[in-house]
Amino acid sequence: LYIAAATLLILLGSWGVFVAERRAELSALRQDISRATRKIAPKAVPGTEVRRVRAKLEALEKRSAMLGGAGSASARTLDHLFAIHQAIPGEIPLEIVELTIDDTGIHFRGRTDTFESVDIVTRGLEALPAFAAARVQDVKSGVDGRIEFRATLAPEDR
Repeated sequence: LYIAAATLLILLGSWGVFVAERRAELSALRQDISRATRKIAPKAVPGTEVRRVRAKLEALEKRSAMLGGAGSASARTLDHLFAIHQAIPGEIPLEIVELTIDDTGIHFRGRTDTFESVDIVTRGLEALPAFAAARVQDVKSGVDGRIEFRATLAPEDR
């Protein structure tokens, strides 16, 4: 009976030591995770770091896809913006007031000095092969005398 009790105490003690060691390992891992993620998610509550980092990674992946990152099958957005820049002659004074890029294409509001400049911009945008349609609309003279317009470039695969 004493031997059985001693064996049981040894087993319980061994199990207790095992649990204590695993808890120490778990605590060390949590501290390592917290240290590693502090730069990415500095205000994360302990225990939520991994979820916060995953959320930040998903946000970065969405931004990367929008900019035509490695996972995107469409042509790169930055390449499109560069093509637009090259399609408009450098002597045309064009100011982009607002730029939006989404699934429907590239949209921007622009300002220039003359109606003729808007015509040149329109012809340049229509000549871009990467877009199925280029529309310039709402051309009007602004209060400061500059000419304002909106442009929409629909991607070819739409």
